Amino acid sequence: MVASSRRYAQAEDSEASPWLVDQDDLEALLKALSYRSRSLEELGGYTGLRPDKLAAALKQSEDAGDVGQDSEDEGRLRLNPRGSIHLCALEGRRNEGEDHVETLTDLVMWLGTRHIAVTIPEQVAGVLMPDGQFRYGDTVYNVEVECSTVAKAAEQVVRNVRKAREAGNRVLIALPDASGVPRLLQVLDSAFTGFRLWPDGVGVVWRGEDGLFHPHQIPGTEVWPFLEGDGRLPTPVQPEEEVASPTLALAETDPLPRILRGIIQEFVKAGKAEATSEEMFDALPAQERARRTDNQVGIVLSGLGLKHHRARINGARPRVYELATQWTDDGPTDRTIGPSEGEVDRRDSRRWSSGSPS
Repeated sequence: MVASSRRYAQAEDSEASPWLVDQDDLEALLKALSYRSRSLEELGGYTGLRPDKLAAALKQSEDAGDVGQDSEDEGRLRLNPRGSIHLCALEGRRNEGEDHVETLTDLVMWLGTRHIAVTIPEQVAGVLMPDGQFRYGDTVYNVEVECSTVAKAAEQVVRNVRKAREAGNRVLIALPDASGVPRLLQVLDSAFTGFRLWPDGVGVVWRGEDGLFHPHQIPGTEVWPFLEGDGRLPTPVQPEEEVASPTLALAETDPLPRILRGIIQEFVKAGKAEATSEEMFDALPAQERARRTDNQVGIVLSGLGLKHHRARINGARPRVYELATQWTDDGPTDRTIGPSEGEVDRRDSRRWSSGSPS
């Protein structure tokens, strides 16, 4: 309906019509405000959006609570805590739509009222990455937001759950509303023999009309304690141990990105500036070579940011990855957003607690 309306609907009288805005426009606006407050004129230059699109993006962001007036500098706009989380969800998305990104943003805000910090990883093509992750006590929880996948790609839901359970993590599945619960439970029951929601390490919450998330209740089972209550007040939840340390790293669900990062670092230390796709694949541990394909490795390397080109070697044209241009011993280089002011994006951890960056 959104795509059809944007294509065929008559223009509104307002120049700030929400139909003018897509996720890339919102990301540009929120990113421009992620370091300091700015005036409307400054935003126009930093975002590159034409005036009507900028006005529409601002209207939508203000209505959602992402952007507000700077209380210390009249006439300037600033990023609110929700806007910081929304930006992180937008930057981490791959092919996810608006409903998915909004649901993830609202869920992180809701968990923040319970003093639970959520890490939002950047999605890597070819690797099953959770939409979010947090630690409660000694347990790691993968967050999976499921919208259209419940009806159209049930096998993806099953893969996400299976991969997390194999890694020893629990899974919190979030739905945009309660209508998807019956289908989701049917998918899980079919995939996992004797499956029990909550005791078997998988929980489901759905967003109500009040904007809050509600755990799905199953007779005879207990919801995880930190999810109980309506979540309207930011009442601290006391786990058995500290919820999370400030340096909590993402617990891997798939080891391939970590393994490839290590191979790249070893190549760079050995003085290699380039490596062919065959060399990268051959450097994998034996057990990984047995279950991976060259194409999958290539997708992950591209997702990690390595540039590549084709070279003619012995009559073949393999992909050659440029190692030293993108990597240091500590990993990928920082991303900059301010073309003239040298502002550096250092929010690599993508971790949020109570609606505030840590």
